Amino acid sequence: MRNMLHLFGKVGNNARKNIFLTMITPFGVTRNEYYHELVQSELTLDDLFEG
Repeated sequence: MRNMLHLFGKVGNNARKNIFLTMITPFGVTRNEYYHELVQSELTLDDLFEG
């Protein structure tokens, strides 16, 4: 993921766009150093089906 974000930054540099990595998972994501470095937001099934 880090490489993909880096490559997009090189290619899309003139477009002045941002990428926000959002993880959509059934059970969530393990919060570790990579999560804090790369992931901006997270959605779980509970978030989608709150009512």
